[in-house]
Amino acid sequence: MRHNILASAIINIFNEQAKEAVREKKKEPYILLYVDAKPSESIQKHELPGLGVAAIFVYSKDAKTVDVPIKQYKEYGRSEKAAKALELKNWMKAERERNNLTIVGFMNALDQSSAARLGLDLIEELPDTRIEKHYNQYRLYFGNEHIDFAHAVALLYYMFTVSFAILLVALSIDEAHREHMIALLDRFPDESKGGVVPGNKSPTTQGMKFMHFLKANAKTFTGIDAKNKASGIAYRLDTLEGWKSKVDEKWKDPKKHPHFTLVDWLVAAAIAHRFPEKFVEEFRSSKLGKKKRNAEDTQEALEQLYQEFKKHKIFEIADERTLGMIKSDKKQWEVPGEAKQFIYDRAAG
Repeated sequence: MRHNILASAIINIFNEQAKEAVREKKKEPYILLYVDAKPSESIQKHELPGLGVAAIFVYSKDAKTVDVPIKQYKEYGRSEKAAKALELKNWMKAERERNNLTIVGFMNALDQSSAARLGLDLIEELPDTRIEKHYNQYRLYFGNEHIDFAHAVALLYYMFTVSFAILLVALSIDEAHREHMIALLDRFPDESKGGVVPGNKSPTTQGMKFMHFLKANAKTFTGIDAKNKASGIAYRLDTLEGWKSKVDEKWKDPKKHPHFTLVDWLVAAAIAHRFPEKFVEEFRSSKLGKKKRNAEDTQEALEQLYQEFKKHKIFEIADERTLGMIKSDKKQWEVPGEAKQFIYDRAAG
């Protein structure tokens, strides 16, 4: 695959800097990355002024699973979010200072239109793919499957973040484990085709099918995988079906895993950092967030949390102009103009 100059430069930076990211770890059979997006894995306007994706590896010397003291961002009312952000920040600071918490990963937090631009460009690398109108929206057909088009576009942006996170984490761990990496994805917001029972294998969602299709067919991702393979790096995509600690008898909801909680707050904090004024404006637009002081306090608390996360080894593409320099390799087809406009209109709200 042809790597553009920017992507190659990013990889070279990782090669030099990520080797110092984490002290050598105790050997484990798998290295797990936890991946999440906010507000969701789709192109759509939301109360958060942007689309964020992060993939992180969380390590503690005391336990395989870090016991995070709070719940996910969305589980708190607007009057509670600032206090909870500071509570998490103070806990992370204490754990970091006693050398008991290490987080390595990669994230993107850009506006919806920038995410849409990248997704629309990279999607044209895919073979055996077409778009059809579906009621007032569009469907993307890939192979024998289909998915909501706005969802598919966002998943290109999502996969881009996962690919760079895999490289960064791999270069920060023992070489013996670089071929045993799993990116654990939250269940996507599409039809699950059956109930989800923690601890049991659930039906594969259309979103996950599309992610596997991307990994196998998009020239950008097959090219990155080829370079990784040459360095002894390999990974697979999977969904966390449930989790439990040593003292638990029953499997727990995968969405409530503490490491998903960390990535959830990381992405919220990154969006608040990236778009402070828009964050306050959109926060106040809710019935529960009318007071400007509450909105500003929440943005400030999330900014502090973001800065605490950045004291770990978390890289990002923080400039939309930089992301805009990343272009697809050889295109296999072209997205119709009206479908592109539908996505950009959706991104703009």
